[in-house]
Amino acid sequence: MEINEVKLKEQGKLSRITNKTFKFDPKLGDGFYSANYFLKSKAIVENFSPNHIVTMQWFQRKDDVMLCGIDEAIALIHTFATNPETLEIYLMMAILLTKMSQFLRLVANMKILDI
Repeated sequence: MEINEVKLKEQGKLSRITNKTFKFDPKLGDGFYSANYFLKSKAIVENFSPNHIVTMQWFQRKDDVMLCGIDEAIALIHTFATNPETLEIYLMMAILLTKMSQFLRLVANMKILDI
């Protein structure tokens, strides 16, 4: 019997939905759907600074909107990163100039991201 992660999350019994639910295409791990600049950036870092620590952030551009797809983004990173257990991933909510802001932050050694 397949576990329904969405229902478990709705009940507060699961913090994140995983690739068991999303079922990502394995070609994603090879960069098949990646924008060219991601692949070029990865190649540059691998060649010139392979142990470089990077911080990436994703956030909304307008006020009064909600950041969606967080579980999917985290599951994607965990599925295709070389050593996902070494990643630092944060979902943060902050009040900036009296407005609520949400963002996702990832800190990792570029070598282990492999995306």
